[in-house]
Amino acid sequence: MRNVIIDYKGDITFDKIEELLTLFNHNIMSTISPLCKTRLFSIMVECLENAYRHNYKLPDQHPSIEMLLTEQDYCYSLRISNLIDADKLQQMTSRLDQINKLDSVSVKKVYNEAIHQAHISEKGGAGLGLLKIMRSSNQPIEYETVSVDEHCSLLTLTIKIIDCQHTQNQKKTQ
Repeated sequence: MRNVIIDYKGDITFDKIEELLTLFNHNIMSTISPLCKTRLFSIMVECLENAYRHNYKLPDQHPSIEMLLTEQDYCYSLRISNLIDADKLQQMTSRLDQINKLDSVSVKKVYNEAIHQAHISEKGGAGLGLLKIMRSSNQPIEYETVSVDEHCSLLTLTIKIIDCQHTQNQKKTQ
């Protein structure tokens, strides 16, 4: 059975990000390993910040998101959706495809190179968010896109993380 930890649809602001992270800490099961909890928290931070920074929005509106965090058999799944500028969609999906082709050693290498060559964008990022997510999850970042209109598309990321410590402990007791 799938356990819903957080299900949120609505505006995304810095205050809402803080509220969602607090809700995560409150709702997360005590059976999760500390390492998995840290990784999930890190992934949530990156996803929420990326959705806030790179969200297509109309003037005088807060950007909005849909986020669902679930757990089933110690496998956690974070699904987050937001609108993205149609002009930036191809760049984003190409970046995701590129990162998904890397193994964990290559992700770490590219991440370290990016840190040393970081150029801060106009939105305040250095292009490390997706690499951080990939490093924390050790799984490919699944994505879907749906065209909304000529100006924007809906981008949905799904990130999975397995609580390996719990899985290993379970195997030892069997």
